[in-house]
Amino acid sequence: KVIRGTDKTSDAMLSGGLSGKALLLGNSRDKKAVQTVEYVPSAPLSAKEGSVSFWVRPNDWDGKDHSNFHHFFGAMNGAERLVIYKYCDNSRLSFLLGRLAKDGVVTTIGADISKWEKNSWHHVCAVWNAKFMELYVDGKKMAEVPRKASPGSDFTKFQLGEYWHGNPGSSSLDELRIYGKKLSAEDVLKDYLLHAAKAVSGSAPVSL
Repeated sequence: KVIRGTDKTSDAMLSGGLSGKALLLGNSRDKKAVQTVEYVPSAPLSAKEGSVSFWVRPNDWDGKDHSNFHHFFGAMNGAERLVIYKYCDNSRLSFLLGRLAKDGVVTTIGADISKWEKNSWHHVCAVWNAKFMELYVDGKKMAEVPRKASPGSDFTKFQLGEYWHGNPGSSSLDELRIYGKKLSAEDVLKDYLLHAAKAVSGSAPVSL
């Protein structure tokens, strides 16, 4: 369901994707609100082990944009959070996992996306287990770090798009896949190759 935003019809929320339609995130088409879609899964996503894979297209920004914040995927249970986003002050894609509270500990891993261009599709995959986190971009492992704290509560709610800081611009998200296991490098590459050829050929720019 749409919990924030003014675009609540399928025509307003969806645009051309890699396979069928993609979900528009960030600014609504009328620029009056930040689109946030909430989803409650049938079973919790484990904080101990899992993977989140998706394709994203910057519609009106590029990787060098340091004015906009872009929230792609979030999972939560109270203060326990998993967030995949681009912060406004740098050219890094970030994957955060941990407890966002005064007494909490979070681990963040990042990858440089300064070469991303407007209207270009890119594959992102975040994987984790109880000890490590990994971040892949376009089928390649970009970083790996140990977790700073033991896993907390499993995630019972997902959010696509969110307002944290700055003008969020517009992004399209497609082929979201959520796994209850930590994908191997070979698994991530297979996921990427499913739509890599379509991503290279591109699709029409979104009309904003």
